[in-house]
Amino acid sequence: MTSDQTVQVEQLIQDYLAAWNASDSDKRAMLLDQVMTSDCIYADSHLPNLVETQELHGQFIEQFRSKFPELQISLTSTPDTHHGFFRFGWQLAKPTGDVFTKGVFFGEISQEGKISKLVGFV
Repeated sequence: MTSDQTVQVEQLIQDYLAAWNASDSDKRAMLLDQVMTSDCIYADSHLPNLVETQELHGQFIEQFRSKFPELQISLTSTPDTHHGFFRFGWQLAKPTGDVFTKGVFFGEISQEGKISKLVGFV
């Protein structure tokens, strides 16, 4: 990837995290539409099945936020990118700074420059 593509992927990741942190579901849906393909696949070790659409991904985030509205997700590492793939460390923390959980996301970028696959390890 060129340095310009790396910067684009880093912004994509920042916008994805902003979708997680959005308390407004309309804003979250808008951000997810900007950063994910409509058929984006999401896998998480806490889910029994793959999440196979952007819309379902938004519903998953909405359900999580309804249980833990105070948590905010943030980067714990600079995103690594190459050949259309990326990875980054993240954490969910309370407003006090106490870490609730942390993990790593791995993903793939589509030809259109959106997230097409995202796999979370907690």
